Amino acid sequence: MVVVKRTSRTSLPVVLATLILFIQNGKSSGIQDHGERFQKHLDVAKAAIQRHDFAKAQAELVECLKIRPDDANVHFLAARTARRAGDFKKAETHLKEYQRLKGLPPVRRSHEMLEFTVTA
Repeated sequence: MVVVKRTSRTSLPVVLATLILFIQNGKSSGIQDHGERFQKHLDVAKAAIQRHDFAKAQAELVECLKIRPDDANVHFLAARTARRAGDFKKAETHLKEYQRLKGLPPVRRSHEMLEFTVTA
């Protein structure tokens, strides 16, 4: 926390100018918006799925979920990816979270839902 002691009226414009420069430098120094980071990880995950690199896709989807843990569509994509990677326990976990977030009742045969539903 920065404490600014106000000694005169002329110091306020200096403080404001410094604050504006600090904000501008933060934006130009590579700090990305969460939405941009999320989309980057999602794009990399989808490309990895196309290459059948499910380990890379799963790692990128984990990063997506760190940014947006309540994104039902990412949980569904993570469930399908885990199933394709052979990690059925993780697939079921993500599918249950997807169903919870969407307000859907649990499916008895969750593996069938993962197998026959088209990826969003």
